Amino acid sequence: MLKPRGPRANPYKIRPSDDRGKTGKEPVLIKSFWKDFSMDEAMTWTPEELNANLEKFFDNYEARRLADDRNWQYPSIKY
Repeated sequence: MLKPRGPRANPYKIRPSDDRGKTGKEPVLIKSFWKDFSMDEAMTWTPEELNANLEKFFDNYEARRLADDRNWQYPSIKY
């Protein structure tokens, strides 16, 4: 006779991302960018706004990764 397994864990809370333009499996860095910004939002940016938002994103991404692992370095992106 099988015993009940007990309560199951709740699923992880995953932020939705924009799937337009996705080309298969993407590196975590790129996925993280598209979770923070939408394609519609990015298409309305001027080149100056794009550079400013990219700089802000990279700084925040680096800070999050270094908080998790102080020896973290940017990964090499290979296609």
